Amino acid sequence: MREHFLYSAIYSFTFYLLESCLLKSMSETAQKIEKRADWPRTADGEICWQQVFDGLIIPLLDDIKTTDAFIQFIELIIDELFCYQDEERREKDAKIRNGVRSTVGKICEKNQNFNQKRADIKKILENLRDHNIRAAERAANGKVKKAVPPLPPAPPQPQLGEQGEEVNLASIVEGVIAEEKKQPPPPKPVDPETLTPEEQMKYYFEKEIIKIWETQFRKINKSAGPDTPFFMSQDFKAHFLEIIKAQVIPQLQKNCETILNNQLNKQNGEMNTADLMQSFMASIDNQKAIGHSWDAAWKEVAEKKPLPREPEKEEVEGVKGLMGKGRRAKKHEEEMTAWGGACARIEEENKKVDDFIKSICKENDKYQSPREQDMHLLGELFKMDIDGIKKEVSALQQLIKQTMNNNEDRLGEVLAKYRKLNQLDFEIVLAYFQAYKGKQGDEKLKAAITHVYRRQIKKNPNALHKAKPLLSHFILQLNQP
Repeated sequence: MREHFLYSAIYSFTFYLLESCLLKSMSETAQKIEKRADWPRTADGEICWQQVFDGLIIPLLDDIKTTDAFIQFIELIIDELFCYQDEERREKDAKIRNGVRSTVGKICEKNQNFNQKRADIKKILENLRDHNIRAAERAANGKVKKAVPPLPPAPPQPQLGEQGEEVNLASIVEGVIAEEKKQPPPPKPVDPETLTPEEQMKYYFEKEIIKIWETQFRKINKSAGPDTPFFMSQDFKAHFLEIIKAQVIPQLQKNCETILNNQLNKQNGEMNTADLMQSFMASIDNQKAIGHSWDAAWKEVAEKKPLPREPEKEEVEGVKGLMGKGRRAKKHEEEMTAWGGACARIEEENKKVDDFIKSICKENDKYQSPREQDMHLLGELFKMDIDGIKKEVSALQQLIKQTMNNNEDRLGEVLAKYRKLNQLDFEIVLAYFQAYKGKQGDEKLKAAITHVYRRQIKKNPNALHKAKPLLSHFILQLNQP
């Protein structure tokens, strides 16, 4: 039976600890579980989480001597114990991971005896142990989930954090289990063979559009962490693609309906629909048509429409004005009614646009979320020449590297003289986050870029925001005017 957690997690977890040198007395413990056959198991052959935690993980707490080591130790446990291949499962356990991180961080910030901190963190590990045991029990019971008795309440502990916020891991786990029971079963995979030719065409068209997006993101997704700009984050990519599948691609299919139907009429049984769609997407003319249709679809779902002007009442002086007063009043009333209806429809459509933007820009602790002004970039990303951008990024990184090796104090001066710099924005951010963020040269490069734009930052930051919105936000971290 497939076990609920990856067996390799324990193996890699132990050796992560060895390599990081957080603990001094782990080598014997690591050797005990180097082979899968040595892992503690139940009579049924399943991993015994009781012994894994009580015999291997929890005792390692005694070797930790600093609060920083506590945080790193817990991070390693979270990364390894929740290292699922199943992205859906990772999302469900996000509350647990974040709850553990938050709790440990607050414990380490508290001004209390170090042994008390160790005891509080031990309680968290015991709650994790109980969660794993119950998860393994649910997995052993088969696909039909049975009622799981609630976890015993965590031992009372003082309020944590500056605002007295307390995170109870047991209640977090219970909430996740309860939420799982409410979730409907995942939809069955679509079998293209059961679809009509028109449905098949739409099915394969969606796959090709998603493939384009996957390729675009893959070429620039080379950074990770909460400071990562959204367009470089794999987590944002997954979030974004789910939204456009539901809201943009249907509009795109509608815009492309004519050319898709023309392609379908050419089939004549000579080529299956999947191959036909690949042939269709390979055409330069079709690529241009799809690009224009994408712009229209994105505008439809992501850009607000202006309200029409209010009709003006026609005023006519003299006898002629008196004679046609009633007719003009009726006409104006009809125009106002039509105008009110048009405004109501547009406001309703704009509300949908607001909801779409909010869903895209939703805050996430895994990356820097997009802002409303970044929606234009996302729309353009579909057609962007990423290969051309990568060449510019590579040239810029090479210039930075050579200057740092020769005379890093001249980096700002060299960048200021770089003839293409005024044309670059997206490229500068990519070059910085791909090669320097959090690495050697990070602060030097940021200081050099700040030096280049120091006059604009001081005298006209609004113009800098307009000309280089990504650089201003992600590197210079200027407040949006």
